[in-house]
Amino acid sequence: MVDFYTQQHWERLVDDDVGRDLLSLTDQQLLCLGTEEFMNLECVRAGGVPALHRLALQLEQNTLASLGALSSSGLLADACCTSFLGSGRGMSPKKEHEVDAMADLVASLARRLGVRRLVDLGSGKGYLAARLCAPPHSFRVLAVDSSEARNRSARERAAKMAAQQTTTLPLLETLTAVVDDCFDVLGADGEDTIVCGLHTCGELAPSALRVAVRAAPRVRGLCLVGCCYHLLEPPSGFPMSTLLKDRGCRDPGRNARMLAAQCANRRQESGDTLFWRALLQMLLTDEELQSGRRVGRVVGAKSFVEYVHQALQRLGREVEDDATLRAEAESLERRYAGKQRHQLSAFHRLRVAWAGCIEALLLLDRLMFLLEQRPTVAEAHIVRLFDPTLSPRCHAIVALMQPVGGE
Repeated sequence: MVDFYTQQHWERLVDDDVGRDLLSLTDQQLLCLGTEEFMNLECVRAGGVPALHRLALQLEQNTLASLGALSSSGLLADACCTSFLGSGRGMSPKKEHEVDAMADLVASLARRLGVRRLVDLGSGKGYLAARLCAPPHSFRVLAVDSSEARNRSARERAAKMAAQQTTTLPLLETLTAVVDDCFDVLGADGEDTIVCGLHTCGELAPSALRVAVRAAPRVRGLCLVGCCYHLLEPPSGFPMSTLLKDRGCRDPGRNARMLAAQCANRRQESGDTLFWRALLQMLLTDEELQSGRRVGRVVGAKSFVEYVHQALQRLGREVEDDATLRAEAESLERRYAGKQRHQLSAFHRLRVAWAGCIEALLLLDRLMFLLEQRPTVAEAHIVRLFDPTLSPRCHAIVALMQPVGGE
């Protein structure tokens, strides 16, 4: 979106018929694009946007739900839904929702498989690991993260939760390490284990799948929710499956993979910041564009002029003629405030509408990779674990391994 105007994205990337349909919609109607409500809009039902309607149908037909690729978590785990007996202090409502749902599913899988040891990969500050250590779950958990500072936070969190209990809890173990394809998830005694990870970032998710499969049958199962698809490193991170490799499937690209982590149902307007950032690109010098410096998130700007000043300061430019810069910025904003701004909003929503389709490609590749490992992998599923409006990265990859002596 940064280069929307400078690279003429609307003219170069949007089909003429789709573009006309998009511009006929109001901002509120645009927010429905990519959701079920879009099909119920009067202009859609009346045939007023035929090209956009056809595209929306194609995108919807290639989501995980429409493809019939989702399994119910109730089919994988027992019916017992446990409740955490401690405090959720320190977590946002979003994080608590994620930790509750993930902990319940992992704990239920562990009970089904008779496993008492869990390995949490990319454990971060230990929200999930500490929850799984605490009643009513009380598992032994190894939390693995690349940051010792985050591991320290995880240990402190687990200690505080243990202090709230009257019984002795299993100790949370931490390991500071980078997880790659050679990482060993098994303990010294080779005890049966489940591998889990809440929002395993970028390449961590493909590596976690590989190490779990390699360590089967001592690894009895896995439950991973990925995120940060844009940080994948093709071809190791995508495609993983032989099926897609043999078909010559190409990486959709970093920008497309970034879209896979969004949720159309959240209906976030493009807002001033997105518009201002695209305008700013037209004010930057060639030297600033090629410097490699990033503007990043500009917070608190109440006007485009303020936004420009803060952004240029981050880029290291000293403004010598403030009046000229102000006049140039105000003129640019006025010229683009009408049709061009509406084009940017429409393009933004069109991109978000692709999110479910792109995520389906990435997750089905991982599912197929697991299914190709039969008989080592007995079952593999994709589960919608979270409310996508709260947590857009809401899908878990779940696999059960064939036990020793199994067929």
